[in-house]
Amino acid sequence: MIQYFLFAWLAIVNFFGCIWCFLDKSASFRPNARRIPEMRFFVTALLGGTPGVLLGMYLFRHKTKKASFQAILLIIGALQVGAIFYFLPILQNFFTDFLK
Repeated sequence: MIQYFLFAWLAIVNFFGCIWCFLDKSASFRPNARRIPEMRFFVTALLGGTPGVLLGMYLFRHKTKKASFQAILLIIGALQVGAIFYFLPILQNFFTDFLK
């Protein structure tokens, strides 16, 4: 049961990460438009949305020249990959049961 929740959570968080890149990029062309704070992108990435934010970043060419943004996002992604490999034995059993 929790596997379905995790899958849905990651799908939703990644979807919003990608959409927020689109919305912020489109707002950048309009004067006085309300922008999405960078912290929202970072929190979304921390909650599991790193792939979605990266996809949106490169798909919409958003913040691709801002080195500090990319560095923080890549650090978050590297920490997540490290955590996945650290917890891999637990996750293997978790997803084996999920795929049955």
